[in-house]
Amino acid sequence: MNIIVQKFGGTSTRSEQTREHMYKNIIRELEKGNKVVAVVSAMGRYDDPYATDTLLSIVDTDMLTDEEIDDLGDTSKLEEESKYLFQELLERNDLALVRVNQISGLATKPASQKFVFYQLKTLAMKSLEAGQKLRESASLLELLMTCDKMRVSNVSFHNTLDYLVLSFER
Repeated sequence: MNIIVQKFGGTSTRSEQTREHMYKNIIRELEKGNKVVAVVSAMGRYDDPYATDTLLSIVDTDMLTDEEIDDLGDTSKLEEESKYLFQELLERNDLALVRVNQISGLATKPASQKFVFYQLKTLAMKSLEAGQKLRESASLLELLMTCDKMRVSNVSFHNTLDYLVLSFER
């Protein structure tokens, strides 16, 4: 009996049809009596919600300029509150809405608001990389991309965070 390693990238996992083809490849090897190790990457290509390139790119969209970093000052409280919000979102804890009010009161400047979203994206990426709460972390990253669009459309920081929490709870 041989051990067969099969690696399936974004193109192989992007649709139901391509995933079906992937499954058939795995089953064919199993029927031959081989053991199969299937390595599967993120689904799709850039701009697809779960594609690796998309997930990596959204972390970089909120990089702060030198001026914004200078304007931030001490970020320890924002970091702490962002971590709590992230945990509450993953736990589907109702306190996440209360946390939004606290964060909105702390993040009154555009740089600090940008920092909060950067923190949330970074926490979600770390969770994905660690293999923890994969579905929830990927869903959160997808919602954070929508939040980026809302912010560009001048939706208030508080309303955008409310949207994030209320949409994630569904």
